[in-house]
Amino acid sequence: KLAVERGTAAAGKAKADAEAAADKIVELNGNIKSWAVQKAEAKEQREIENADYEKEHVEFTENIDALTSAMATIAASTQPVSALLQDANSDLMASWERLTKKLPASEAHVFTSLLQKDAQPQAASTAFESSDATGGVQDAVGKLKARIEGKRADLEKEETDHKFAFESLAAQLDLNTEQANNEIDEKTQSKAQRLADFESFTQEVESTSATLKEDEKYFADLNVQCTTKSEEFEARQKMREEELEAIAKAIEVMSSGTVSGAA
Repeated sequence: KLAVERGTAAAGKAKADAEAAADKIVELNGNIKSWAVQKAEAKEQREIENADYEKEHVEFTENIDALTSAMATIAASTQPVSALLQDANSDLMASWERLTKKLPASEAHVFTSLLQKDAQPQAASTAFESSDATGGVQDAVGKLKARIEGKRADLEKEETDHKFAFESLAAQLDLNTEQANNEIDEKTQSKAQRLADFESFTQEVESTSATLKEDEKYFADLNVQCTTKSEEFEARQKMREEELEAIAKAIEVMSSGTVSGAA
């Protein structure tokens, strides 16, 4: 009976372990799907960020190249900047028109003032006391170029940071997925083993229970037989005693009759 109780407990534990493994497998598969979605969303966002970066980076680079060209043209020319800008065939004219459209209002106003002073050199600008108007324009262009170069550098750093963040996240999600798949393999094997243990323990309990029932029946039948035999023995003993008692009485009667006849 103790073996049956222990077997039943072992079978219950094996079944519980198999169910726990199955639940864990479901949980891990859910995590893997979630990580896949998260990675896909992050990849999509990264592609959008990179496309915006490429577009803005190209724009910054083109502006910087145009400003570099403009500075070289101004430096090499003996004409005032205003004269170069009035020449439709001037390289500076095309660059200037494109650049001034992108300038903040404050900077555009500064350039307009410088051009006006460049057209009238005698009206020296108090903001550029150490240089003539043409030099002031070139200095302002140089400062604008430096500012755009700074923005491009910031943009490149931001892109590097975003790229690193995405690659780190993707690597972590891939590692999580790999570890989860390995754990799923382990849990699958564990589940199969514990189910096999459950079947084995169950069969053992059934076999032991059947044997126990047979033994209980045997002992019950044996007990009935013993009781019957005991009762039969007691009945025979009682009958024997009664027979002996009858014989004793008969002998006594016979003995009494013989004595009386002799007298």
